[in-house]
Amino acid sequence: MKLIKKGAEGDLYFSRWNNQKAIIKIRKKKNYRNLQLDSRIRKQRTLREAQIISKVKSFGVSTPLVYQINMKNCSIIMQYIHGTILHDLPDLKLINSCKKVGKIVGTLHKNGIMHGDLTTSNFIVAKAINQF
Repeated sequence: MKLIKKGAEGDLYFSRWNNQKAIIKIRKKKNYRNLQLDSRIRKQRTLREAQIISKVKSFGVSTPLVYQINMKNCSIIMQYIHGTILHDLPDLKLINSCKKVGKIVGTLHKNGIMHGDLTTSNFIVAKAINQF
């Protein structure tokens, strides 16, 4: 496993799963929370995130495939998407891409899904199909 990004809620690692490139998101323990409460919150959020990633595909939103959920260590193993993080795009491409993000967010909201951490660091523009 190779650390890709440290986030407030979890860390992302590049890895392999069944000979496929994969991303592993591991939710961080919060030492300031009661141990049992922290465990329950992290498990609930891990499960909910994996469910939403899968559910929004039915709305036509491109998301990685969820390969595995590990409730014990609060992790999700998902498909690696080869692309560029929206935040890292050049300005000219960023403007057009943000319009597409707006449409995606509109689709999510229309279907009762709120992202919760809507930043340009949380979208990948896939190289192979030029989608998000």
